[in-house]
Amino acid sequence: MSNHLVPSLATFPTEIIYRIFDNLNAETILSSFRCTCRRLKSLVHNYDRFILNFVRISKVNFELICRLINPEQVIKLILSHEEKTLFQIDLFISHFENKYFNRIRSLSLLGIDERHLKFILKCININSLNSFSLVIEKSDERYKKSTATLLSSIVSQKNLRRLEFEIPPRLIPSPTWPVQSMIQYLRIGGCTHFYPCTILQCLPMLKTISVSFRRSENHYIVLADASTTKFTQLNSLSFENLSTKIEILESLLLLIPSLNHFKLIGNGNFLDGNR
Repeated sequence: MSNHLVPSLATFPTEIIYRIFDNLNAETILSSFRCTCRRLKSLVHNYDRFILNFVRISKVNFELICRLINPEQVIKLILSHEEKTLFQIDLFISHFENKYFNRIRSLSLLGIDERHLKFILKCININSLNSFSLVIEKSDERYKKSTATLLSSIVSQKNLRRLEFEIPPRLIPSPTWPVQSMIQYLRIGGCTHFYPCTILQCLPMLKTISVSFRRSENHYIVLADASTTKFTQLNSLSFENLSTKIEILESLLLLIPSLNHFKLIGNGNFLDGNR
């Protein structure tokens, strides 16, 4: 008879178990590992790298996570207000209105109503964010001023490196951007007016810009009058659904000599054999 002991997950070193947790979703960790034994329950309780992805989650699992999770353990949060998860935002607010996500690094709010934004951000430490994504599905003029103020405060955060948003044009923070922001990646969806010079002047660390324009609307790339400033920080630029004059596009590209990746999907007359 062999005297070799069969390895048990409960006997693994703590760091190995935490590395395993890093590759599992929150539902599995909380509903399975937590109930296995006393040691694993303790490790789950102390694990502080939870990623909460609530896209397409069932209501039962959503409520389970909200009931068991400590906001201090969460570093990334994705909330979704889609057809199958319409319950999600109101339940989230009710669960966490008196709690605080103090260590969160990445926040994605997908398809939310404008009225929800203020209540969600009340429980988020925006100072710790290095990534923020926002898609507003339903806008409301009553929240115009408060939403603009909230977005301005987020964009101004010194730790923010990645910013993505698809919001009503009235909320896009152009032509005014926070001066000397540290953002490195910027994606704008639903755009009608694009102010590249203003953005590049205010975002000296910006490496990538991706802009998706609204369909069936006039598009404007607004260049500063007689601008000759070269912006050497940008190396990747993408446009989708763009309809503009080739002369404007050429003028913009002349201002970005360090560009090594350029992607253009549009409806404009961009093909000219003389150029």
